[in-house]
Amino acid sequence: MVTLLGLGVGLTGCSDPCENTIDYTVRSEDGQRAVHVYQRTCGATTGFATHISIRSSDDEIGSSAGNLFTATAGEAKLTKKKTIKTEVVWKDKNHLLIRYDAKARVIKKVDQLNGISVQYETL
Repeated sequence: MVTLLGLGVGLTGCSDPCENTIDYTVRSEDGQRAVHVYQRTCGATTGFATHISIRSSDDEIGSSAGNLFTATAGEAKLTKKKTIKTEVVWKDKNHLLIRYDAKARVIKKVDQLNGISVQYETL
């Protein structure tokens, strides 16, 4: 019992080592949702990764990981803010197109999230 309590107290003092830097945001035509493209790093022992998240327009990304797309650069070209070259296009309020550099090393691609269908293409 004491060991578990001590562990719980020790863990509450931990802070999130990850930091996000937004490259750009694309809002849906109705203004209800926003897609954020950002660079994420989680300390000196990890590299940069490009994350893409969709959220309601008034919800910030904070220090969270991308909920749609994650990739590392590999041989891909980077923007000034160190994200992989991407393009985000709202086709309509329920369909999103994400284009990304074909040389990127994709870690995660989500095709459907909260009623939004996502299509991917390489540049």
